[in-house]
Amino acid sequence: MRFGVFFTLDYHPLSHPPKPEYLREALELAAYCDRLGLEVWVAEHHFSDYGAMPATAAFLAACAERTRTVRLGSAVAVLSLRHPLQVAEDYALVDVLSRGRLEFGVGSGYLEHE
Repeated sequence: MRFGVFFTLDYHPLSHPPKPEYLREALELAAYCDRLGLEVWVAEHHFSDYGAMPATAAFLAACAERTRTVRLGSAVAVLSLRHPLQVAEDYALVDVLSRGRLEFGVGSGYLEHE
């Protein structure tokens, strides 16, 4: 059995710190997950406070630099909004930077505007 943390990164301006600080805190939490042996999964969402993560590959690349052993996953990369070759390149780079620790999940999104 594997255990992990699933980040949707809901962002509510009235109850969270400014977005740059909020994202830095999420990266610190990913590093803490690595020390605990928990996987890190990140949801991609666009144009919504439901998820403050329009670029999961970039976030996971930053996680890769702060972690050593934990699996890093996209849940999910929204294929309907990007060119497939760009998605492939972005996540291939994450896999290289993480030394093969990427779990790559794809989908069409579930929010109507996605």
